[in-house]
Amino acid sequence: MGYGKSKSYKQKIERYIRDNKQNLIINKIRHNIKLNSAELEKLQEILFNSEIGTKEDYDKAYGEKPLCVLVRNVIGMNEESVLKEFSDFLSSFQLRPDQMEFIKLNVKHFAQNGIIELKELAKPPYTDLNDQGLFGIFNDERQDKVIEIVEKINSVVLTA
Repeated sequence: MGYGKSKSYKQKIERYIRDNKQNLIINKIRHNIKLNSAELEKLQEILFNSEIGTKEDYDKAYGEKPLCVLVRNVIGMNEESVLKEFSDFLSSFQLRPDQMEFIKLNVKHFAQNGIIELKELAKPPYTDLNDQGLFGIFNDERQDKVIEIVEKINSVVLTA
């Protein structure tokens, strides 16, 4: 499983992450489990001190993007882990079909992309359900709760 010189740095690191998604540390990120400092150091050691490339290569390719965000962008997030974060919300309210669909879109987005920027909640595909996205589908209290859940999920990789 070579990550030779012929591929770009981005191709090499993203392939490595996909090929090693069962690695304990990478798998924790996929399941929304915050890494401790030793695990983060080990991830950096794996990805920056190997044939993949260096920290400088990473900085050139991704700038300020946190390493854990890159991992989640590449392999997404485990759907069950996303649903677990939304479970209290789902059991606390009787949701209309459009509201359920909105939550399903969140789960799908996290599963595919790893994080959701809050501004995306007011853009397609969310606006396909309501022109105002989140703000047209839920009342203020529930909007706040959805935002809180999204921020909580994101914070696991943004603060690592």
